[in-house]
Amino acid sequence: MKKRVLSLVIALMLTTVFVSAAALFAYDTIFVTIDGDAVDFPDGLGPVIVDGRTLVPVRGVFEMLGFNVDWDDTAKAAVITNDEYEILITIDNHDFTVNGAGIALDVPAQLISERTMVPIRLPLESVGFYVDWDDYTRTVLIVSKAPIQTPPPAPTPVPVPFTGHRTADFAGGTFTGQWVDDVPNGHGTFTWYDGTIGTGEFVNGQMHGHGTVTWANGQSQTGILYRGLFQEAAYTPALDQPIQTAQLVGTWDSISIVGDSTFTNNTQRALNLIRAGAPQTYAMVLRYVGVIQQGTSSGMWAWLAPPTFVVGHATYTASATWYASAIVHDAIHSKQYHQHFEIHGYVPHEVWTGLDAEMEALAIQREFLVQINAPAHEISHIDWLRDNSIIWWDTTPWW
Repeated sequence: MKKRVLSLVIALMLTTVFVSAAALFAYDTIFVTIDGDAVDFPDGLGPVIVDGRTLVPVRGVFEMLGFNVDWDDTAKAAVITNDEYEILITIDNHDFTVNGAGIALDVPAQLISERTMVPIRLPLESVGFYVDWDDYTRTVLIVSKAPIQTPPPAPTPVPVPFTGHRTADFAGGTFTGQWVDDVPNGHGTFTWYDGTIGTGEFVNGQMHGHGTVTWANGQSQTGILYRGLFQEAAYTPALDQPIQTAQLVGTWDSISIVGDSTFTNNTQRALNLIRAGAPQTYAMVLRYVGVIQQGTSSGMWAWLAPPTFVVGHATYTASATWYASAIVHDAIHSKQYHQHFEIHGYVPHEVWTGLDAEMEALAIQREFLVQINAPAHEISHIDWLRDNSIIWWDTTPWW
């Protein structure tokens, strides 16, 4: 009885061992397919894992792919060939060659049970095959042609506003000249559909500055236009309400002064202050300001020839230091305009009238006030303007 029980126990143990071994073998088995067809390896010697890399018998895979596989016993190398390629895989060598070009392997080829075993991905991919790994089924997937990758759809092109010189339709006519962001800005000629022709300076699609208009009936007029309308004053009209009594009094160095006697005296005093207290700044003013003109509010007309600084009553009747600093300030805006124009041939508004341009002009105005020992409250006012642009910028003029 005891012998029978012992025999039964031993039989159960052996069965468990065989089942466990079979299960372990099944789990460790690595499969290889080519275009979905399983690769059969002679003598049942299939792929193995060495140092974390799957090594696959060379002969079984490459012969199924139509290659000839030979063995060079002297070189200890597998020689794999077809009409296009010669692959040389040498045992214990980290490199293999394709048509003579060396390629490095992570794990060298090895001779296992008289079979050349190699990490198969690089040799196959080097001759145009696609190799992948299915971890769930533990299968090396070989595809004779790499899967077609569907390219992502091309992004929808975003129209880029045109900047440069061209002829194109615009708002009731055709404009030939300088464009900025699809709008006439700069010198050019506009031909309206009714036959009227305007040649001169354009700002935001309107004649603005010096220009000539010839109407369809043959009559023409040359002068200064403000937002498309001719100005009636004899001098450069930089204002909505020009002062009709203004007259050219004379010049100060190269700058023409246009205005009444009070305006002229105050302007000369301010220019003299710049010349005496900041000679380098004065040279900049002479270069970028050609006319200083009395008006009802202040502004720099940099595109005119010569550039014209129109000065309102509040500025030219202020202290000499403040008036001088205002001239310096607007000379900077003229400099911003002309330096950009000399390089690019056109000037976007933000280059010389935007907030960054204004901050630069304020900074140089402040440096000038400090240089000439201006009153502290004038310097403080510049500081306030610099630090509080959100309050005053693009709302009301502060001058």
